[in-house]
Amino acid sequence: MPRIEQFSNQYSGSSIRSSYQSGVLAFLPFIYGLAWKAKRITDEDTVKFETLANRYFIEERNYEPDLIDFSNWKISIPRRPLILW
Repeated sequence: MPRIEQFSNQYSGSSIRSSYQSGVLAFLPFIYGLAWKAKRITDEDTVKFETLANRYFIEERNYEPDLIDFSNWKISIPRRPLILW
């Protein structure tokens, strides 16, 4: 089973799985300095992300600073204002 799918499948709720998977799909391009803004994930994207996930765990990375840097980056992104109708 692919690494990202295996990670997200450990959660029972579909919305939780989706949220964690979205987080991973934002984390990997951040770590490797890649631009990715697709709304829908193609089969080709899935292969690319699985390759990046495998690469991430093969490399000797320091996970804690990676997660802190990613979290700080996400916080710094301006959010669109909430529009109430």
